[in-house]
Amino acid sequence: MILSLNFGFSAESSFTDVRASLVNQNPSQVIAGDIVELRIGIENWGYQVANNVVIELEEQYPFELISDNIEEIGALQTTKNDGTNIQIIKFKLRANSEISAGEYPVKLNIYQKSSPNIIQEEIIMVDIKTKESAEIVYIDKTVLIPGKQETIKFVINNVGSSELKDLSFSWTNPEGIILPVGSDNSRYVKSIPVGEKIELSYNVIASSNANADLYQLKLKLNYENILANTISEIETIAGIYVGGGTDFEVVFTQETQSEKSFTISNIGSNTADSVTVKIPSQTGWQILGANSQIIGNLNKGDYTTVSFPISSQQNAKDLEVVIDYTNTMGERLTQTKTISFDQMSQMGSSETLVKSDVRDGSNQRGGSMKNVSGGLSTVGTYLKYAGITIILLIVGIYGFRTYRKSKNKTHK
Repeated sequence: MILSLNFGFSAESSFTDVRASLVNQNPSQVIAGDIVELRIGIENWGYQVANNVVIELEEQYPFELISDNIEEIGALQTTKNDGTNIQIIKFKLRANSEISAGEYPVKLNIYQKSSPNIIQEEIIMVDIKTKESAEIVYIDKTVLIPGKQETIKFVINNVGSSELKDLSFSWTNPEGIILPVGSDNSRYVKSIPVGEKIELSYNVIASSNANADLYQLKLKLNYENILANTISEIETIAGIYVGGGTDFEVVFTQETQSEKSFTISNIGSNTADSVTVKIPSQTGWQILGANSQIIGNLNKGDYTTVSFPISSQQNAKDLEVVIDYTNTMGERLTQTKTISFDQMSQMGSSETLVKSDVRDGSNQRGGSMKNVSGGLSTVGTYLKYAGITIILLIVGIYGFRTYRKSKNKTHK
């Protein structure tokens, strides 16, 4: 009995000397989010064979098991000083993609197959690196109006697993059509944390003489790559359209008994194609004929006149005029302009008054002058008749003298 007890104690003591250590890992440099294979060396440092040895790897953050987490070794011979009798087992893990760089523990439990009790625990440290990665997202403006100052924004996202540091961003337009205003084209950013983003704003102007077209913006971003101890560079291209819509001005210009005329001006920076002007149905206005007219193309700075057979009623309010046109991008757009009814009434009354005065001055010699135009017309009429009378008097006097001279000669 004494001998058997001593043997059991000796076997138990020898088993507790089974040790685990990290031999190597593949890849040697583990990046957050990668799968890593751990090669674990198992050695028996006791004096007797260790039987029924089982190695179990515990799954814990920031690692996720890919392979089986239990390895049965069976009998493990005692190790020697020359490094023989070492057993190599492998485990595959995936490192969490959102962790920060650092060393993280992997726990191994060693026990006998016949007993659930853990005989020994080993901790292996795995070094995890993080990968710097940036993404340029161009947002905000996709269309610039020629000659108009606009603000465009560039967004830089940190899509990697480590902080971005010492970033330098710049952009250029090879054609020189789009240029920054009030600053140069480059920006410096000290750092961007993981999962964060930063906006870089620029005031820009597209040349007023630029043809409507899509133009390139070349984007360039440099940042420090700590993992490789180098400077990483990203170059990409974004597109921005110069052109788009325009603006109009509508002015009431003339009124007759049957229609009203309006001047349509293209006061924007782009050409308008297939322009159509129409007067929609509205309270206080009666449309006596066609309510729309096709103008065609209207270049920037050009204007044209349209007339509509409409009349106002007692409850008339400001008149709405609708302009449909196609912009330089091929989009059909609509603008609604409002013309003041008071201005139309004043202009219409003024023109009617002038016409009435002219008529009164020509037909009524004793008529009263209602305004300057009527007065001038009346004075002109008097001067005309006075001139005719003077000419007739001169001709009469000359004729009478000639007649008397002729008569005196005959008498003599």
